[in-house]
Parts: sequence; structure tokens; C-alpha cells
Amino acid sequence: MLMRWLLATFAALVALTACTSTEEALIARGAAPAYAAGYDDGCASGNAAGGSLFSEAQKDADRYPADSQYAKGWDEGFAKCKRDLDAMVWDARTRNPSAEK
Repeated sequence: MLMRWLLATFAALVALTACTSTEEALIARGAAPAYAAGYDDGCASGNAAGGSLFSEAQKDADRYPADSQYAKGWDEGFAKCKRDLDAMVWDARTRNPSAEK
């Protein structure tokens, strides 16, 4: 059961990172490059904070206080990706409660 949960989690994360990076996709939709870079870094950080084994926290400590677009993107990316990963983990645990034993 635990193995099935791990495989499902891995498959979901691979699907999220397939093809185009988040930063490139946001720029293609008209987002400012600084916002897109911040969102991408914030999303990686949110996934890491949520327990993802495949993400590392990223934040440009010099750029965050100096660039409001980067900071806004980072904050929004962190919140969304952490929330999405938390929801995915909660869903996996409630669908398969015996995996916790």
C-alpha cells in the first residue's frame, strides 16, 4: 500500500514537471519574467515545505526584498504549490488509510 502511494505521488510530480517549466509557461501567458522566476522558485519551495522528495527550496535572498515582482511571484507560487501538495497528500492518505500503519 505504501509503495502504491509513493508511486502515485511520483507520477503526479512527474506530470506536474513535464514538458514546459512553470516559468516558461507563465511568461508565455504574459507574466513578467521577474514574477515568473519568483513563482517558479516559490513553487519549488512550497513543494519542498510540503514534503516533496523531488524539490528543493529556492529563494533568491538578495532579489526577494529588492524586486517586488519576484517577491509577489515567490509568495504566490509557494502558497499554491504547498496547498496543492498538501491536498494531494491528504487525498492519498484518506483514500488509503492503511498505508499509515
